[in-house]
Amino acid sequence: MINKTTEKSIFIKDYSKNDSCNYITLSSVILSKENEYEGIIVFEISSEPIDVVMLENNSSGGLGKSGESYLVGKDYLMRSSSRFQNESIMKTIVKNQAVEAALKNKTGTVIIEDYRGVKVLSSFGKLNLPFFDWVILAEIDYQEAVVPIYKIRSEIIFISIFIFIFILIAVIILSKMMTYPIEKLNNAAHEVSKGNLDIEIRSKLSDEIGVLTESFNNMIKKLKHQSKIIEEEQKKSLVSLIDGQEIERQRLSRELHDGLGQSLIGLKLRYESCITKLRNSEDSKTGAEKLRELFDKTIDEIRRISNNLMPAALSEFGLLTAIQNICNEISKTTNTVVKFSVYGKNQIKNQNTDIYIFRIIQEALTNIIKHSGASNAHVNFYFKENEVLIEIKDNGKGFDVSKEKNIKGNGLANMIDRTVILSGKINIKSVISEGTVIEIKIPYQ
Repeated sequence: MINKTTEKSIFIKDYSKNDSCNYITLSSVILSKENEYEGIIVFEISSEPIDVVMLENNSSGGLGKSGESYLVGKDYLMRSSSRFQNESIMKTIVKNQAVEAALKNKTGTVIIEDYRGVKVLSSFGKLNLPFFDWVILAEIDYQEAVVPIYKIRSEIIFISIFIFIFILIAVIILSKMMTYPIEKLNNAAHEVSKGNLDIEIRSKLSDEIGVLTESFNNMIKKLKHQSKIIEEEQKKSLVSLIDGQEIERQRLSRELHDGLGQSLIGLKLRYESCITKLRNSEDSKTGAEKLRELFDKTIDEIRRISNNLMPAALSEFGLLTAIQNICNEISKTTNTVVKFSVYGKNQIKNQNTDIYIFRIIQEALTNIIKHSGASNAHVNFYFKENEVLIEIKDNGKGFDVSKEKNIKGNGLANMIDRTVILSGKINIKSVISEGTVIEIKIPYQ
């Protein structure tokens, strides 16, 4: 007899290592309505349906090129077909950390070596099936598994670098926007310290820097105004000083010409009247001739001093004639030949301007005679539409313009002062052993 438990039982047989064909056998007892034993029904299932589920050969999906999933029994033999080995069912032994853990009802993912000896990333777990102690494993080669990680890491690094560069550029731009107005103020302050007051900083900012910029501009305007006032006062003082010198020179010139000069001429006339009485004595005659020569030299010297103090040609014939006369006189009495040239029509109509320009030329020529050792010099006047350009040049030994003592000495300071009074500009260029060129631009006043 078959008991009720046996009658109602279903038996499932695992793969057998000794079977030539891999089948799973299912059997069950058949009972009649009266619960009488009538027979046994047996089913055999091949490995193909299991492989349809477990075996993945699509490299573009699933577990990629190296991934596979398979079943392993408690005897460590593979229960499904391998992707990489033929006829692996009940022949390929898989005994590793993942299988051991799965047989102990553990699940997880570990990095191990698979049945091929290849390093893989393996996920494992035990199947909850009656009659079977099977575990399932899903594995992929470690190198292929980490490719997305490396890709993501590279993308993260690239994105991080891009964000860093973007933030760096943004910080630089913002810092420039913040520091640029301060740099402008700093540079402007340096220019002001050098004496340049023609500065105005434009700013559209309305914050503290904008207020500071506006205050700086107002300060510059006030400094410029005060500087103009001081400059005008200095100019007036300089004009008064130089005009006072000219007045004193004119007075001395008149005194020499009208007073001492006339007295010497009177003495000479008296001398000539007395000389006629002493003509019989040869010695007296020789002494008288020497005395007359001395009178003539003294009178000529008085005239020269008077002419230097205030040239008669300047007041009687004008600036150009006076300069021509002084050039001719220097050419005759010194070793320097001075040539005078005029280009254009004289448009200077102010007597004080004539005097100032004459003194500038006179000072320059005196310097050439005393200090340059030049054999030739040129004085050129170029009368233009709004200004006169004066060029004084020589072929002398030259000097170092950068040394302040050379500017303060040699009369150059007086030339510069007179040019400033005339609202003009002076440029001095000199090369050692080649000569000096002085260019003066004076507007018509």
